[in-house]
Amino acid sequence: MKMMIMTRERNSLMLEKRREWRRKRREEGKNKKKMEEENEGGEKDKKRVEEENERGRKEQEESGGE
Repeated sequence: MKMMIMTRERNSLMLEKRREWRRKRREEGKNKKKMEEENEGGEKDKKRVEEENERGRKEQEESGGE
C-alpha cells in the first residue's frame, strides 16, 4: 500500500514538473516569436524610410534641375 502512495506522489510531482517545463518552453517560444516580429517590423520600417528618402532625393533633383 505504501508503495502505491509513493508512486502516486512521484507521478504527480513528475506531472507538475512536466507542466512547468512545457509552460516555460511555451513562454520562451512566444517571446522568441514576439522578438522576431519586432525585428521584422524594424526592418520594414527601415526599408520604408529608405524608400521615402530616395523619393525625396529624386523630387529634389527634378525640381533643382529645372
